[in-house]
Amino acid sequence: MDMVSEIKTIKDVVDYQLCAGCGMCAVQTDDLQMIEVIDLGKRPDGKSIDQHVPDYCPGAGLQRSKPDNLPDSSKVLFDAWGPVLEVWEGYASDEGIRYKASSGGGITALASYLLDSHSATRVIHTGQNKSSACRTETVVSKSSKELLDHSGSRYCASSPCEGVDEIFVNEGSSVFIGKPCDSAALRLRTNTDDVLASKVALNISFFCAGTPSSEGNVSLVEREGIAINYLKSLKYRGEGWPGLWRAIKTDGQCQELTYADSWGYLQQYRQWRCYICPDHSGEFSDISFGDPWHNAPEEGDLGKSMIVVRTERGREALHKAVSSGYITLEREDLNILPLSQPNLLKARGALLGRLFALRLSGCKIPKYQGYSFFQFWWSELNYRDKFSSFAGTFKRIYKRKLYRRLRR
Repeated sequence: MDMVSEIKTIKDVVDYQLCAGCGMCAVQTDDLQMIEVIDLGKRPDGKSIDQHVPDYCPGAGLQRSKPDNLPDSSKVLFDAWGPVLEVWEGYASDEGIRYKASSGGGITALASYLLDSHSATRVIHTGQNKSSACRTETVVSKSSKELLDHSGSRYCASSPCEGVDEIFVNEGSSVFIGKPCDSAALRLRTNTDDVLASKVALNISFFCAGTPSSEGNVSLVEREGIAINYLKSLKYRGEGWPGLWRAIKTDGQCQELTYADSWGYLQQYRQWRCYICPDHSGEFSDISFGDPWHNAPEEGDLGKSMIVVRTERGREALHKAVSSGYITLEREDLNILPLSQPNLLKARGALLGRLFALRLSGCKIPKYQGYSFFQFWWSELNYRDKFSSFAGTFKRIYKRKLYRRLRR
């Protein structure tokens, strides 16, 4: 067993399976590019991979601090959910967006408002890969139509921070939409780069339970009896709430699974970094969106978004979108957040046992600062869950060989 020390280089992050695949390290460099490793996810590769890991790498660690402007009513939420100014239930006012996009279409509607109002010139986000439906690619949308064409969840590896190059080289401001780890990478980089910070109109994230690899997506498609060469498109959510997994073949035939069945299969293919992630709710974003699962989906339900406002910039953008008729807000209640996502509180608690097992095994672990894990390990997990968070990690350590560098 390799006895490991602190994370020093980008190669350390990749080789010890701590990479989140965000793509930020490849921005503004000709020596690194993101490639897809089918059983792992998007990974940086190139001559500069041995350089010192940048401070904004979410695989190496995350540091958060409590903002001074948090209202007293939401300070109690900080340890579990990060900064929270407001929590709403709402949805896209346009029924077409609400129907097609995931979770009531809140993200698409907000981004559309920012484009239409000329508050932003472009949106950096993720869409289906043009040549392979089981993969994603980073896309740049400059109109509401383009946004809608790429709307909906993508449960496969993505690296939207690659698109930050577009922000640097083009005039105007940009909206960014990404996973919590992507959003964190952008926030941490803008903290030390005033030029980049001045060109980001809004940092939007969504709740995330992990990123399955392309291998998982291929496996699920083939399990359903579809040859990859005959797959035209793959949809995971939308067209209702939560919507169906739909594999559409080149002849137009469609194979469907429920959201629960498809995610239940794909989650076993999540990259390792997702198992030790402290942020599933987009704490570093200006505004994040999730599912209000405390309301059970009903037949014909178009869906709603749970909208978590995290910064004053996020608050301003949301309420301007509401006053302009892009988003409809129904109810404001901070309790919507913990009621809707109890599993994420359990994940926060399980993280303590997992990190402890990794440390005992001599594995590299990210450096997390400003987080409180013990209280959730104690309050959210029963005795069996506490034991599993520790013992189950030892099994994964040896199954995934986390104690040594990847040998490829």
